[in-house]
Amino acid sequence: MNEKQYIYCLWGIIAAILLGNFSTKLPVVGGMITRGPYYVMPLFWSAVALAIFLFIPQIHVPGPLRLRSHLVGAAFSGALISLALSFSTGLLLQKLALSPYDLSPSGIIINYITVFPALFAREGARAYAVAVASRPSARLRLWIPLIVLAACLLKVNFFKLLHLNSAKEWFIYGAKDVLPLIAESCLLTTLAFCAGPWASLAYCGSIEAFMRIFPFLPSLPWIAESALGTIVPIMMALFLWNWYRVLIHKQAKGQRESIGLFTAGLVLSVAFAWFAVGVFPVYPSVILTGSMEPGIFPGDVVLIQKFSEEQEIYNLSENDVINFKRENITITHRIIAVIYDPEGNISFQTKGDNNKAADDVIVVPNDLNGIITKVVPKAGLPVLWMQMKDPIPEGVLDY
Repeated sequence: MNEKQYIYCLWGIIAAILLGNFSTKLPVVGGMITRGPYYVMPLFWSAVALAIFLFIPQIHVPGPLRLRSHLVGAAFSGALISLALSFSTGLLLQKLALSPYDLSPSGIIINYITVFPALFAREGARAYAVAVASRPSARLRLWIPLIVLAACLLKVNFFKLLHLNSAKEWFIYGAKDVLPLIAESCLLTTLAFCAGPWASLAYCGSIEAFMRIFPFLPSLPWIAESALGTIVPIMMALFLWNWYRVLIHKQAKGQRESIGLFTAGLVLSVAFAWFAVGVFPVYPSVILTGSMEPGIFPGDVVLIQKFSEEQEIYNLSENDVINFKRENITITHRIIAVIYDPEGNISFQTKGDNNKAADDVIVVPNDLNGIITKVVPKAGLPVLWMQMKDPIPEGVLDY
């Protein structure tokens, strides 16, 4: 086949993928599909996948056949690492929730039938697009980023955008939903380039299969989802690309140590993400108001040391700056008085340094999050700017 015929096949695949993705969103067609049997869309995706893998003329990705089994194994290992990091973060933060999926035998079968035909079609289309873009006459550096972006756009929930009303909601949507999709698309496109659709399927298919049979799933704060969902796929893509170049001898032997650097980078990135979301005994938070000026200004980051023993609470004294919760907000203020009741129970009177009066409500031990150990000036200005239009009580912190 000549290049034009391959391009025509690719356009046909793209049209089928777009039809499958957006048909359920159309007012009339979508209603008919959702009210019909559950197997309608799986049959459609199965037909698309069979056409990609069996019926249209095949074109191979650049990666050598001899390396594909190694890269498929690496993709499967990457999926296990991603799952382990997500679940370990959920365990450390105590943020595991019951699975929303039907875990009965018939429910699991229906879940797989619903998900996997679409996965095969999508990753087959990705690999076919990469193969066409890799032909000598194609401008690879232009087409590969477009493939990454197009695959990402197919999974973006555009209808959710209609309900975003503030800068904060837009920021969280971009960080939690869009950035991880771009990172995952980069990783899957890298795998498709190096080893074809089976490598990218090994990664995303393993994750999907596990998530639909395990009774508990991570329910992480948005910042943790964003950090892990972005950092882990990008680091894995860099690692796998470097390893691929070593295997095909395009990387000098002296540069192979960089694989170890990528591994170290992944570990450090995940450690930083854990630090940011409060896994470790010390964690950061951003000051949003001026209640503690002139010592702490809006946009400063404070480091909060958690209490590990009850005695540490009884060791608190006047002038210590503490972080505590008040309903659904958190506040950083200074202790101005330590109060003991007749039974010896401790509580604290607090006040913002810049406030004229003490806080109305006494702080009890159950309200405490920790003691402030350090202030990093202006490190949280992006969070402050994001929150500028929102009404924020005095002393509130954003995690």
